[in-house]
Amino acid sequence: MLFKSTRRIRRIIESKMKNPDSVLLGRIRDELWTSHNIPLTYSLSTMGNDRPLISSDVRMLAIKNNVRQLMQSDLSGLRCLDLGCLEGGISFEMAREGMDVIGVEGQDSNYRKCKAIEEYFGLPNLHFLHADVKELSKQSLGTFDVILCCGILYHLDNPFSFIEKLHEMCTDFGMMFLDTHFAPDRTSLKACKFRESLSDIETFEYDARVYNGRWFHEFDDKGSPEKAGIWAAVSNYRSFWPTHESLIKTLYHNGFKHILEVFGTFEIEEEYALKAEYSRSYFLVMKESQLL
Repeated sequence: MLFKSTRRIRRIIESKMKNPDSVLLGRIRDELWTSHNIPLTYSLSTMGNDRPLISSDVRMLAIKNNVRQLMQSDLSGLRCLDLGCLEGGISFEMAREGMDVIGVEGQDSNYRKCKAIEEYFGLPNLHFLHADVKELSKQSLGTFDVILCCGILYHLDNPFSFIEKLHEMCTDFGMMFLDTHFAPDRTSLKACKFRESLSDIETFEYDARVYNGRWFHEFDDKGSPEKAGIWAAVSNYRSFWPTHESLIKTLYHNGFKHILEVFGTFEIEEEYALKAEYSRSYFLVMKESQLL
């Protein structure tokens, strides 16, 4: 039954790519795409032939491969939440696997692209929501088997309360894929390309616990997110990056007891160099119930 559902979704995608709606296709191609190269026909995509399709993106492959390993080989029928989904490419790829996907995007121009992709393909299992991720809740959206928190945690001024919320929104036997920057320690700061926008190490108290990290400058506090651009935070002028240790601890404290840091996405020497330059890593986390 689930396999047939996935096959049906892929037939819809193939049909749209063979017989595209010319008006919608033109609207999508008129947008300025910055990150997600989504196939539109068998010869056209959102960013052209000079960039790999989203299906071949190294992070996309890491997400799919690791989720399959830890959840089940057939992902169809699972609920997936894609937070800060940018231009909708990752949401589209997870929907292609038969998952029931909700992508959430706060930036107006990015959300417009997401909705254009939703309308263009007309998949019954792909929907986008225009919202600040900080406003989401279990009460409003329910729970999810797979949560993708990619490139959004480091844009928040209280990542600790957000992780607590994500734990509530994750099913008991679900998982979260986390891709995030973390605050470099004093010895690693020199290699980090974001060092000029980071504060000194400071403490952050949440839920009677003290965490360490650095504040990151998003935009001037008297400015606006719109002027900061599509890659900035939506509703806070600065964000807090926990240190690697504090990030692991807050995941654990909030109930994600099974925490795996992902290696092997790149050749290992390149991977260590990238982790140092960007102070960034991938994590797979699951609830304590996964250990029973």
